[in-house]
Amino acid sequence: MLSSIRKNRLNDAIKVIIFIGLGIVLYHQVFKNHHFSDVLKTFKESFQANKAHLLILTIFLMGINWFIEAVKWRILISQLRYASWLKIFKGILFGITFSLFTPNRIGEFGGRVMAFKHNRIPALVATLVGSFSQIVMNLSLGSTALMVYLIKFSDIDFFLKVVFAFFYMLLLLAISFIYYNLDIVGGVLLKIPVIKKMKNHLNEINRFNINTLFTLQWLSGLRYLIYSIQYLALIKFFGVKIGTFEGLVLVSCIFFVQTIMPSLAIIDIALRSSIAIFFLDNFTQSELGVGIATFSLWLINLIIPGIFGAIAALTFKFFGGEEISQPEKK
Repeated sequence: MLSSIRKNRLNDAIKVIIFIGLGIVLYHQVFKNHHFSDVLKTFKESFQANKAHLLILTIFLMGINWFIEAVKWRILISQLRYASWLKIFKGILFGITFSLFTPNRIGEFGGRVMAFKHNRIPALVATLVGSFSQIVMNLSLGSTALMVYLIKFSDIDFFLKVVFAFFYMLLLLAISFIYYNLDIVGGVLLKIPVIKKMKNHLNEINRFNINTLFTLQWLSGLRYLIYSIQYLALIKFFGVKIGTFEGLVLVSCIFFVQTIMPSLAIIDIALRSSIAIFFLDNFTQSELGVGIATFSLWLINLIIPGIFGAIAALTFKFFGGEEISQPEKK
């Protein structure tokens, strides 16, 4: 067992590493990014063109977006123990910070539960359920948008459109069945020897009834809509001229591809920009505006909350933290 002094030293070392890592991310991905000077220049031009309201809207929606995620996570955690809003927000913000250093932002799950000392594994399972609800909504709405894109904006063969429509329906049915039957999926997973050892933890899935899962899904849908509006607002802020309907469809297609493609948050800006340019290429000649908008969305939705998450981590004890309180009795 680690002594109290060694625990404190390890806690302090982890906090220093977090700030050093975040500093490296900021330096290489923001200040050394070839888009950064373009962002500053275009910021000035857009403000002069009376587009400041689009940027203000995007930043305001960032707060709404993460507040909704806090509501989602509190619903999930409340199935286990009572947790204050402050602790919920700290966990979410640090989850964003930790996700910057992991593939496909999987570190967000572990980062959140670091706010607590006990019940970390059940809390992790609950967090995974919440994340899955977002993935289900991203895939559902994204594939729908991709279907609209192929039918309305592409010239591919009719037979291929029919084939895609078939797989589109299959995808919706499959992910909806899995999501609303997590207990069945958990039972299947328990047949795997390695996972069988986690039986007690996987049983936490049974806490979430259909009403809870449905609530999580519509909250995820609301987050998806907010994220789409943010992206479209930034695209227009940086001078890309595109219709609202076309913009929302294309943004959803971009999110769909980003959801299914593996990436590392701190280095995937070029990949995100390439995906965005691919879909928007036939609708605008302003590749620079698309790239800057993608970079700015990443900066607003991940880096800014990530900085606050690193600050929140100063109050954490990664070895010996605070225990989640018992649920309040009604």
